[in-house]
Formats: sequence, C-alpha cells, structure tokens
Amino acid sequence: RRQTAPSNLGDMLRKRNTLGASIRMAIMGVEKKQFSRDDGVSTMSVEDDIYRSEQRLPSVELSLEHLRLRCGGIGMAAQGEVGVEEAKRWLKKAPHKDIVSLGTWVDPPSCVLAAVQAALTYLCDNDTSWENCAGSLRQGRGFTRELLEFQHLRITRKNLEKMMAFDLSTHRVLSQGPRRDGLYTAVAMCLLVESVINANKVRLGIPAPPPPPPKSVSAAPAEVPADEAPSTFPSS
Repeated sequence: RRQTAPSNLGDMLRKRNTLGASIRMAIMGVEKKQFSRDDGVSTMSVEDDIYRSEQRLPSVELSLEHLRLRCGGIGMAAQGEVGVEEAKRWLKKAPHKDIVSLGTWVDPPSCVLAAVQAALTYLCDNDTSWENCAGSLRQGRGFTRELLEFQHLRITRKNLEKMMAFDLSTHRVLSQGPRRDGLYTAVAMCLLVESVINANKVRLGIPAPPPPPPKSVSAAPAEVPADEAPSTFPSS
C-alpha cells in the first residue's frame, strides 16, 4: 500500500526526532541538520530530502526501464543524445537507498567501477580506489548532490582528459545482467559524466575521433565460361 506524506511536515519532524529515529538515520549515514526559519537557509534537511525521495520518486525498476528505453536506438533517434541537464534529471531520480547499495558492491564490473571513478575525478578527487568510491557512495544523496551542483563547464582540459581515459559506456553498464540494487545509480551516474565529457569536448574544440575507414572491396576476377576460355595450346 502506497504511503502518503504527512500533511504537517513540522509534526513529522518532531515525531521523528526520537532516539530510535536518530539511530536509524545514523545507520543510513545521515547527520541531522536543523536550520531556523530566520537564517535565510532552507529548512529542508538531508533526511527530509531522503524521505521525499523514498516516498515520491518512481520505483527504481520503473526508472531503470525508462532510462533503458531513452538510451536505446528508438529513444536516441527520437530525442537525440542526452545532454547534461537531462542527465541530471535522471540522476536526481536515484533514491538514497539505491546509491548506498552501489557502495556495497564487491568487485564491481569494470564499466561500473569506471563510472564511479570518473565521477570522483569530475569532483577533482584523485583517489579513485574502490574503497574511496564506496565511501563516497555511502553518503547517498549527499554525494549525488555534489555531482548535480558542480559547475560542469569549469573543468580543466587536464581533468577532462583524465575523465575521458576511463572510456565510459552507459550501454555497457546497462547490459550488466539482471537488475540489482545500485544498478540504476551506476547507469545514471555514467550517463551524467558522459554528457559532461561531451559538453566540454565541444567547449574546448576537441574533435570526435574519425570514423573507421571504409572496408576496401577488391574486385574478384570475372569467371570466364569454359567454352569461351582461350586455348593454352597454339593452333597448328
């Protein structure tokens, strides 16, 4: 049965401010942040963002299926390549739980590992070990918020080249067997970093690799019917 959000957000926050609730939020890696309404800062805290995400976002299965269709041949033909702003919208759909789940993967496939490594490189973090990647993912939506808020057109050419070296492929991530917790986050994260790379290649005038040369087709010698073939012996 679908849960509805409480009508009074203030009452909800006060009820959730119990020892048990605090422990559960600590397990999820969330530190409660309280703001007054007079300090000019939004009163929406990290835990409220998570609550809204878990209750109102479409299911991960549905989002993954929609993203699979968008990145397929029909979606690309109809709407073209995915730009940065659209990729951000896909990543915003990743629930906190799915992001954290990706950080629990052991020996992730190389294409998934590359996506998270490139995301850290995008944020100028040079430690791309899986241990550091997993630690960032365990921050959940706190980590993806950094990716979403980073100014993507201000990265340097050197950093862009590092990101390009990971040879990202959203299609390879999408093809990773049956759906498991964390896969949607991996796909959406890879899609975002790929779109950032493409946007900065255009900005910096980096040309696309040339298309492969056309296959040369050698003309086979025409077969001559046996009765028309010249004789190998001179006529007497």
